[in-house]
Amino acid sequence: MKKIIALVLTLALCLSLWIPAGAEEPKTPALPTDQEIMDYALYFMTESQEDPSIVIRDFAHLTDGAGNPTGYYVSFNNEAGPAGYVLLSLISGENPIVEGAFEGGGLFDTEEAASLFAKTQLATFNDDESSKAQIIYRGAGLMYLPIEGDTYYSVYDRKIITLETEIMPYVDNLTYI
Repeated sequence: MKKIIALVLTLALCLSLWIPAGAEEPKTPALPTDQEIMDYALYFMTESQEDPSIVIRDFAHLTDGAGNPTGYYVSFNNEAGPAGYVLLSLISGENPIVEGAFEGGGLFDTEEAASLFAKTQLATFNDDESSKAQIIYRGAGLMYLPIEGDTYYSVYDRKIITLETEIMPYVDNLTYI
């Protein structure tokens, strides 16, 4: 009888190793849709300024340079003209709105930045150049507009720089709205 019980227990133990435990891999939350981001940003801006005439002027995806999403840029207009911007980050574990202004034209307010931003948006719209036309955002003070190849315009420093984009590791600690 002891041998039969030992054999049954041994078989049960072996079979239990082959049966999956039923635990699933943790799933990365899906990114919000563009419409959800725009609704969130517009709600924030209209409620903060108590101005229902505010509308979205520009909307742009931000990446780390290797194609991984790191945030969104949204600028606004109202009846009087430019009405500020918000920068929503997927990098931080805190409030997704990490930067903004309630007036003015936004981050791309210089002639050079505005021109490069327009080219980036046009290339993204045409979709054939979108992989080359990534606006890179890597955290506070680190936003770059593509010029050509590995040459970028540093939005905050207002300088032309060389930036390596292929070596960026995937950011796996993204926070989603």
